[in-house]
Amino acid sequence: MRKVRGNLQAVETNRIEFSTFLGNICGLLNSENIHEELKKICFSSRCGCFLKYYTEGITPFMNEDPIELAEYNGRYWPMEGKHRSCLAKMAGIKTIQAYVSALDRDIYSTLPNNGDRR
Repeated sequence: MRKVRGNLQAVETNRIEFSTFLGNICGLLNSENIHEELKKICFSSRCGCFLKYYTEGITPFMNEDPIELAEYNGRYWPMEGKHRSCLAKMAGIKTIQAYVSALDRDIYSTLPNNGDRR
């Protein structure tokens, strides 16, 4: 198992954001506006296997490949486990287990928004 950063804790999925360029343009990473057909595609992909674990109260693959989140001021961004975090949000899972590292400044929300090509 690789060395992980941060402290293990339960994190509310509604506080997880996706600030990568992909996250800004991918409708699958925006759980509030996701189209039901896109959700079906995601749930039937390899990510869909995560749902079984989540419905049993287990965060998938925490021993082999833990989810790692960066946190600043109550906001969280995936460093490892983007697909599992995304699926948990879309499926309405309230909390997940993740290793959380605190940031001393916000380095994620300063990335360009959808459509911005700075």
